[in-house]
Amino acid sequence: LEALVESISLRISNQTTAIENIESEVAPGSGEQSATAHFAHAYLLSRRLPTLRGEAHAQAVAEARAALREAWPELKGKAPARALAASIQHEKFLRDNDFAAAETANAQYIVALQLAQYDPRFQASILGSLGMLHARVGNYRIALDFIEQRERFPFGDDLNGFMLKLATARARLHVGQDDKSAEAAEQALAMVERTPGLARYRVVALDRAALGNLALGRFARALELYDAELPLLAKDARRNQFVVRLAHAAAALGANQPERALQDLDAIEPTLKDDALIELLAPPHVTEALARQSYGTIVSGLRANANLTLGRLDAVASALERRRELYRKRYQSSQREEDARSLSLVEARLAANAAARGDKSAASRWIVNALASADALATRLAVPADTDQMRVLWFAAELQTLHDVPLPLDLAARLREGQERMIAQKNSAYRNYERWFEIYQTLLLD
Repeated sequence: LEALVESISLRISNQTTAIENIESEVAPGSGEQSATAHFAHAYLLSRRLPTLRGEAHAQAVAEARAALREAWPELKGKAPARALAASIQHEKFLRDNDFAAAETANAQYIVALQLAQYDPRFQASILGSLGMLHARVGNYRIALDFIEQRERFPFGDDLNGFMLKLATARARLHVGQDDKSAEAAEQALAMVERTPGLARYRVVALDRAALGNLALGRFARALELYDAELPLLAKDARRNQFVVRLAHAAAALGANQPERALQDLDAIEPTLKDDALIELLAPPHVTEALARQSYGTIVSGLRANANLTLGRLDAVASALERRRELYRKRYQSSQREEDARSLSLVEARLAANAAARGDKSAASRWIVNALASADALATRLAVPADTDQMRVLWFAAELQTLHDVPLPLDLAARLREGQERMIAQKNSAYRNYERWFEIYQTLLLD
């Protein structure tokens, strides 16, 4: 069976014979066919699956599975047949997001791996498929286990090796291994650059390498890669245009090029009003309203930081107010802890901005709002001391003592109460807060 797969693959890759012609040679007719013929028919159908959509894809999956069932008693003990059954289910998962198909594919791959224990070449192929399957499902640590086993075998500059490098980069990014993620992505890009047959995947490789470097904080390199990627994007690929321009803005800001970041934001921010684009941007199980708010908070945050770098404090205030309103609406609908913390944080930033502009009244209003938001979250969580609440209190004391911002509350009493609660926790993480609270209480008494 493995020799048959290689023979068919060579004929297809060398373009000596069309799939349809090969299929006519091996497809079962009306009479009894051998197990090998059924296997070949299923394999040829599997090769066509990536090019099919909708009902045609579903029919091809069903036909391929039926072909294997016809000879399953004879085929089930052979690694290539198990791997083929797995790859058909793998493809069904990729097209339909059918997690039951992914589970079946995993089980079949595992059996194939056991059957191929004396065939290193086949083991490498199956381990790579398992790594890519689990990376796509989101089981990133499981994916890395299979990928690390696969990396014990040699790699070739072929499509499978390239796709596995991309899966490695993705999985490592999601488990916090940013440096190894960027390294794998750069290796994938290098494979494309030196392999003419992979040229059509250059935009994918550039995007993954740019993201890896962006996550790692290598902003100049990320900006260079996004600069190379942008001209390659199709003009009508609206989702790709939006997300890459957004990432380009983040890279430009990190590379201390705020004007370029603002150019990107000016181009994409108006498109957030477009319902058709938001529908494309919304991940599965996320409402379009939440997707619009999420991207809006990212855009407004980048705009605030870009203007802050340029010293445009009024523009910073405007962007932060927009960001604050988005978080307020988001928290009202979600009631999630992270949204409440984000709301308190942006209100504290608004207070800092107002103090920098000399607007003490606005600074007072915003820090009181920030403290109220932090207090509400601490009460809801029923915790003796909340780090974000203590941080806002600390900043409120700084505004009043160092910037002479009047606050309509007994701040010394609040600091004393907060200090007592932190001391009662006997947590070394609060030690710095405790010392500064004591200093600020003294300053407030003076």
